Parts: sequence; structure tokens; C-alpha cells
Amino acid sequence: MPLNVLVVESNPLRQRIWSQAVKKAGHRVTSVLNSWQAIESFYEYRYDVVFTTVDLPDMDGESFIRRLRDIESHSVTDDFPVFIVAIVSVDTERSTLKEAGASEVLTSPVAIEPALEVLTDWVVLHDVQVEWVLV
Repeated sequence: MPLNVLVVESNPLRQRIWSQAVKKAGHRVTSVLNSWQAIESFYEYRYDVVFTTVDLPDMDGESFIRRLRDIESHSVTDDFPVFIVAIVSVDTERSTLKEAGASEVLTSPVAIEPALEVLTDWVVLHDVQVEWVLV
């Protein structure tokens, strides 16, 4: 069963790479350039997964995650994983992002396939029925 994945990335090249990888894995993808576009999109669609960077131009990663979790808490849908791709210099930054609601914090630079493996592990752990197909 394909997932609805939101990719939030301000760099158009990285956004395209992530989006193509998610599509190749057999999932539907929506890509946006900043946190406000992502938040607006959340009011229109239901996403199963969010991949985002922490260095968005209009909102810091911690605030963005908290905003998504606030939207989630007011909806009738199940919780969704938020995977953060970040340059995290110390464990306290990782802890801060996790406390804000990040499901996983992936240290940049991150390879696509290992990132999708982390997602697969999360899906299995939470007993979600998904089949990954990497081409």
C-alpha cells in the first residue's frame, strides 16, 4: 500500500532527489519549499510521513515539528512519522528535535536508501502494512 509522503525541502535539487526516491519506492509524494506551504498542505491532505530538513528559510525545525504535531492533535487521523534530516552537531540538538515530536533525526548528509530503511523499520515497529520497492 503506497504512503502519502510530504517532502519539505527548500533546496530545489535536494527536493527533487528526495521526491524521485520516494516515488521510485512506490509512494505518492507532495513536495513543498517551506514550512508554511507544508502547514497549508496539511489542512488539505492527509500525509502518512513527512521528510523535512531542519534549516527551512521561514521557520526553525523545532517550531515546525511542534506546529505539525499541534495540527495532528486536532485531527481525527492517526499520528504520522516526521523524519528530520539535519546537521546535528551535538546530542542535545537531536534530543530537542525528538522532544518536539520528530520520529527520527537523520544526520546530514544522508543517503536515500538508508533513510528509507529507517522509515521501513518505523513502519514495521508500528505494524503498518507497507511494501517498499526500491528500483
